[in-house]
Amino acid sequence: MKNITFPLLTLTALATLFAGCESMGPNAEQDAAVGGLGGAAIGGAIGSQNRFGLGGALVGGAVGALAGAAIGDAQDQRNAERIAHERQLAAEEAEADRARAEADRARLMSIGYTTNDPAVIEARQRAEAAEARAAELRRQQEAALERAREIEAYRAREAAANQDYQDLQRNGAPPPPPPVPVPAPMPAN
Repeated sequence: MKNITFPLLTLTALATLFAGCESMGPNAEQDAAVGGLGGAAIGGAIGSQNRFGLGGALVGGAVGALAGAAIGDAQDQRNAERIAHERQLAAEEAEADRARAEADRARLMSIGYTTNDPAVIEARQRAEAAEARAAELRRQQEAALERAREIEAYRAREAAANQDYQDLQRNGAPPPPPPVPVPAPMPAN
């Protein structure tokens, strides 16, 4: 009976853990599965040393699944925050586009040009909003390219420094230069 109780309790704990998985995001689910498999393997290996291979695998799987789920949930939360931030920026940009379009219309009306056709106004506003989105996307693409170039430059510097380090280790570091003698101060007369 003692040999069956531990695995049954562990199985019950696992069933309870995974019963709540429907509210987990994709990263939490994936990381829970990976953590559970890794934990089961490690727990089984450790448990087999003490004749509790199955129990160790179950406990290790539960601990690994919990840790993986926690890590994945944190990733899901960061993704959700990023998406909410992007939506907020898009809403602010759309409002700014509408304000610019209204300001343009007011400016045109002040110089005597009027158009009251709602279809024309709406079409112009959509065109201006599309142009603004394209300009923003172009700016983001340029920033991404600049970032990639910067990363590549640092990687090249790192590779060169690592190569120098390996060459120095292989060939022995050159001796340091001799100290430069400092002239004695001249006596004051």
